[in-house]
Amino acid sequence: MEKPKYIDMYKDFLTLVKKARVGTVVPEEFTRVLNLAIEEVVNTRLSTLEMSKKVYDDLSPLRKTFKSQAMTIDTNDNFTSCICTINSTSGYRRIASVSINLSATIKNVKCHLLSSAEKTEVLNGYYSKPSKYKCYYIPVVESSSQKLRIFIPSGYTTGITSNFDIYVNPDVVPVADVTDNTKYFQFSKEVSVSVINAAARMYIEGNADPRYQSFLTEQQIKLNN
Repeated sequence: MEKPKYIDMYKDFLTLVKKARVGTVVPEEFTRVLNLAIEEVVNTRLSTLEMSKKVYDDLSPLRKTFKSQAMTIDTNDNFTSCICTINSTSGYRRIASVSINLSATIKNVKCHLLSSAEKTEVLNGYYSKPSKYKCYYIPVVESSSQKLRIFIPSGYTTGITSNFDIYVNPDVVPVADVTDNTKYFQFSKEVSVSVINAAARMYIEGNADPRYQSFLTEQQIKLNN
């Protein structure tokens, strides 16, 4: 996956806004709008993740895998469950998949997301309750820590570990990277084009520039051709 340099993205951004006859944008201003544009593009792609293999590839730099994470049995819940902390320094945006290892021989049991509204019905259900073939999880926040609560079948109390994939937050771009010829963007060249277009749109719109509509028209023409 080819990754562009931040300094080249800065140059592309300046080219776009100058076409709209906007004056020079200093690195500090570009960095601010760049981080906002990254957030917008990432949010848009996360919302369509299941529908597109391309989006899956675009967001691959944000996908992190955690294996055999320690679990603690929670005796305060009415149902048998265990807790693990998601140890990601940047936090996570979305949980992609969760599985649990109930023992040395029962591994990678798929866990399904459980909503609070269906918790009692599902966990008490004869056919739907947790088993060595299917378990359930809910994301929780305790003491400012992001955690997973996984509901498991009774009888398992020790040696339980979990596996999960999450999408973490994108890197925040510092001003220094924008003018450094050795710093590369976190995502692909293709994603950088979307980010720069979004950044230029935000900047022109934020300045209430009357040329904003003509800029949008030009971008739409590019998308259609």
